[in-house]
Amino acid sequence: MTLGLTVLLGAIAGFTIYLGLPFARLQNPPRSMQAFLNAIASGILVFLLWDVLSKAGEPINTALETARHGHPSDFMTLLVLFAGGFGVGLLSLVYFERHVIRRAARNTRSGEVTPVQLALMIATGIGLHNFSEGLASAGRPAAGPSAWPPS
Repeated sequence: MTLGLTVLLGAIAGFTIYLGLPFARLQNPPRSMQAFLNAIASGILVFLLWDVLSKAGEPINTALETARHGHPSDFMTLLVLFAGGFGVGLLSLVYFERHVIRRAARNTRSGEVTPVQLALMIATGIGLHNFSEGLASAGRPAAGPSAWPPS
């Protein structure tokens, strides 16, 4: 994959975030529009969950087969990576909640996080996630022809 094609795909993926901005600026949108947008977002999330779970089975089954033949290192590596990533992710959420959200809530008069603070925290989280996902997506073509396109 050429550098230009990689940049183009990254730009398309990055630009899609701007499609939702007009909806975010709406003041009191109708309930039917809110329900429709929530249904679309839920459908996309269900599709992504199904896609991830359907693709996760192949490397796990391959690692289990290798472990059955006396080489458990592949399976153990996957297990450690999964448990470590899951643990670090959950612990970082706990840390973020205790040190950022509660601190922000103490600085307000009501002692609660304001909608603006909450929106900023959500936007920051989404931005950090998209940044790391973009780095991973950009690195896939550099890994060689066997890594791209993802199967």
